[in-house]
Amino acid sequence: MRMDDIQAEAASRVAAAWFEDGLAELAGAGVLAGLSLIFAATPAIPEGWTPVAAGVWTMAALPLAGRWVQQRKLTHSVHRTGWVSFERSRPRRIAFTLVVMFGLIATVLALDTPHIAAVLAAAWAIGAGVGAWRTGLRRFQISALLGVVCAGGLLRSPLPLFTGLATVTAILAAGAAILGGGARARYLYLHREVA
Repeated sequence: MRMDDIQAEAASRVAAAWFEDGLAELAGAGVLAGLSLIFAATPAIPEGWTPVAAGVWTMAALPLAGRWVQQRKLTHSVHRTGWVSFERSRPRRIAFTLVVMFGLIATVLALDTPHIAAVLAAAWAIGAGVGAWRTGLRRFQISALLGVVCAGGLLRSPLPLFTGLATVTAILAAGAAILGGGARARYLYLHREVA
């Protein structure tokens, strides 16, 4: 076995260990469920403010979800031997969050088309596919397949803009919750304390 193969395998195991407990998927399901509710509430939101609400939700929810996952891993992951935290500058993280928020708003405003929901589903599929490739976890493959099915379905019969966004985020949130919940249950079963 070549040294590059050994390093790639070790990196894959480390990445898989980070996601083995399903917490990241559960946090992502919460963020997506919030977006779905915002998109579904579009008739009650003043015209033009739905992308802003979605951006503000994303800007607030992503760091909170990340912090929630990090805290759970620190306090509830029984087999881990330690936590390595690499210092990142706070301004860089704030700038990244702002770029994500304004990118979401700009994308929704620029692509005022029913196909934006299909683009979101395709982006999900790509992200999950990369996760599957990096970790080798089957549930990421299933999640990527779910994104492809959603994108294909929306391209074949597009829904109105925010109805499509509400639908696809709800489906992806449900998929992430089911896959993450299953992974969490398996993790807790495998790491239970035997009396």
